[in-house]
Amino acid sequence: MYTEVPKLTRCCFCVPLRYGLLVWGYLKLLPLLALFTTLILELKRFLDYQSASETHNNIGVPPSIPILFTIIIVEIIFSIVLLIAGHLKNAILFKVYYYYSIAMAVIFIICYAVFIIGFIVLTYSNPFMYMLLMYVVQIVLFGAAVFVLHIYITILVRSEMLKLRDNSNFSFVNHAAEAQCTMTYGKETV
Repeated sequence: MYTEVPKLTRCCFCVPLRYGLLVWGYLKLLPLLALFTTLILELKRFLDYQSASETHNNIGVPPSIPILFTIIIVEIIFSIVLLIAGHLKNAILFKVYYYYSIAMAVIFIICYAVFIIGFIVLTYSNPFMYMLLMYVVQIVLFGAAVFVLHIYITILVRSEMLKLRDNSNFSFVNHAAEAQCTMTYGKETV
């Protein structure tokens, strides 16, 4: 089955494509940097508390923390790639971000499928899990909205990438503004 992916010329139907991608890159980068800084400060506080407390055993850093740091660092790096691609109009960097965006969409779908399947299994094994159903519905709806936004940005990146690839300095010139009018009156031409 073959479907045509739309080629958009504007971001949010009003902003030029490249400027919209730059705004999106900055709007994505700033919260990521804030989250990364907060995580570093919280990890430092956790480690200081653990070293100062003699009653607790040294359990170390939870194993999910390095994974979370890795994900955030990769997101920061690719947000910077998007910004550089937008500022330099670099089609190769847009292509790199495009492939990264597709890979993240696939990973997102797999993680959400595992989450939903896990919740269904837990619901059948524990009847009290029905109380969490409202929260799970909110998480799934929020995840769906984030996924739709991610796909929209991916389509915008693809459109900009194609626009840069097809740009060949060929343009049309409107000669209507330079129109000449001649009038003949008798033997004189004006």
